[in-house]
Amino acid sequence: MKKTLLILLAVVTLYSCDENGGITNIKSTFDSPFPKRVKDLTFKLGNEFSIKHNNDTIDFELSFNKTKRINYIVNNKTNDTIFSGVINKYKGLYYFNKELNDSTYWIYAVEINNGIIRGLGTELLQMSYLNEEINRLLLKKENYNQDLQGLIKTINKDTSIIKLIPDKKIMKKFYSSIIDSLPADTIIDWFELESNSILSNNDKIIMETELIETENNEIILNLYPNPANEFITLKTNLSEKVIYYIIDINGQIVRSGQINSNVFKIDVSEFYSGTYFIQVYNETERKETVKLIIE
Repeated sequence: MKKTLLILLAVVTLYSCDENGGITNIKSTFDSPFPKRVKDLTFKLGNEFSIKHNNDTIDFELSFNKTKRINYIVNNKTNDTIFSGVINKYKGLYYFNKELNDSTYWIYAVEINNGIIRGLGTELLQMSYLNEEINRLLLKKENYNQDLQGLIKTINKDTSIIKLIPDKKIMKKFYSSIIDSLPADTIIDWFELESNSILSNNDKIIMETELIETENNEIILNLYPNPANEFITLKTNLSEKVIYYIIDINGQIVRSGQINSNVFKIDVSEFYSGTYFIQVYNETERKETVKLIIE
């Protein structure tokens, strides 16, 4: 099961021959997305992130459409959208759901852990391998994966199309068995934004008494416009690396990233109206917080 997947990279469909008149050239797709709540991946990676892929550095822009619940990942150099779709998380793996023209889905797994990302952009690779394993199951070849029987909803022998049900437990077991064989890239300037975040649980509940007027700040020199409804601009003292978090009134992180210029613009057009807090940290973990009003 752990064998290398590279040989499948150029494979779109898998050809098999059933001597008893079974189907050939199977094509498997899921009839619906992965059955878990939609995730906004910007909470994990911010609005921009970079990876080290072989000897190249690749920069990506990441955004989330709250209305459609869709994540968009764009290669900044080529301007190609490498993914647009629903993302879910289940027991340590992120499931990327790519909707096809026939309203079915390719679903593939991505692991993001300790500064390493595995599986990004490998939907063809993973679906090809899933096709191969389902083909082995149907032909009852040696060491076939019986668990995958629970994914099969319908089989059309005329078109060789197999509709799959996205059972989360079966998929977790299957994708966990192949994830270590997928290409692994290093996330540059990795900052964990979940339980081991630089923010402690106490830091997430921000009291107004902690707020600092911008004229007294050492990092945030100015924030405008405030109130805002489309974009805000942070004017900063960027003498060192600075991380920002935008946090809602309930203490939840709604946006995060790294400030990479002295005048830094942030899109807040999809935020709900209300009170937010912008919290920044420099490399020495000095913290400054200012209030932001979204109209």
